[in-house]
Amino acid sequence: MLDAPGRQESQSGGLLTMIYLGSTLFTMVTTTAERTGARPDPLQALQATDGAGCCAPAVVSPLPQEDALRQAAVFKALSDPTRLRMLALIAAQPASEPLCACDVESGFDLSQPTISHHLKVLREAGLVTVTKQGLWHYYAPAPGGLALARGALNTLGAGPTLS
Repeated sequence: MLDAPGRQESQSGGLLTMIYLGSTLFTMVTTTAERTGARPDPLQALQATDGAGCCAPAVVSPLPQEDALRQAAVFKALSDPTRLRMLALIAAQPASEPLCACDVESGFDLSQPTISHHLKVLREAGLVTVTKQGLWHYYAPAPGGLALARGALNTLGAGPTLS
């Protein structure tokens, strides 16, 4: 018999209380004597259940863990305005003409080590490639790098699936 949302009478005559904390369902049964007088220890009375009594279907993310880590690296790289501007500068170059790191540096009011750090983050995220010619490093858009970022956004719009 349901007497309030999340509460019903148990088979033993006590009151069954169900509480969700995150995705874990906890249940607590109190007897009539406990409800009228002494208070039970909530840590002993609460017990976790597997949620079998829950009627909501399990939700499965359409994004596997490995893909999430990869896409998070892309979003992290793109979240910095300087890196976003650097990527735009590199992507604007013809594919056959990679951009020298010194040319990237001249377009920003940052020190060479800071420029190198930002280019490294873009490279590790798979957004740019680097080739070394003598002492100079040349940067070009990575094949499929921008498609990876587009795909990450498309995945977010897919929504969860129910199992």
